[in-house]
Amino acid sequence: TLANLNAYFIAGNVSYRYVSAADARTLTVSIAQNGLTSQAQSQVSRALVSDVSLGWTDLAVNGNLLVAVASVSGSQAGVYLSSDAGLSWQAANAPAGKSYSAVAISPDGRSIAAMSASGYLAVSRDAGLTWTPSQAPADSYTDLLVLNDGRLVLTDKPTSTDVTVTTYKKTFWRTVPVNTISTVTTPGTMR
Repeated sequence: TLANLNAYFIAGNVSYRYVSAADARTLTVSIAQNGLTSQAQSQVSRALVSDVSLGWTDLAVNGNLLVAVASVSGSQAGVYLSSDAGLSWQAANAPAGKSYSAVAISPDGRSIAAMSASGYLAVSRDAGLTWTPSQAPADSYTDLLVLNDGRLVLTDKPTSTDVTVTTYKKTFWRTVPVNTISTVTTPGTMR
């Protein structure tokens, strides 16, 4: 039946490896059984794939530099870098086994910061070659921004109509209450 045939394909019994310089090509599948033949054709397009399968949580882009972070466990790498606009990826030397929820790159591309919701940070000041761990004051962080002067700006989830912004430079943390806002936007958005 058609349902059995679909189940056979979905279960991963058939695979196709795309090896071609062309961006797309026609794939023809023929099935012969009991003297009957059925054919189906489809246009197959080339796509980049990765052997890395993680719970990706954020992506930062600055020119050809891409940084992706993931929620991981154990000794898995949670920060991945690409310097060729995503054609190839490598695990960063950032602390492993951390569940990163946000990542940002400074406008000049030199500083990168990956952050967990609890405020654990991995910071690179050399475009991802080396990483330094840090810990922001306890809070429920939602996003971060990296400035060219090396400061990190972290935002938290609003508890009412107040939002705090925490800034970091080297080892100094400062929480700055932002003026009370009259309308609360969706938690997790930069304001």
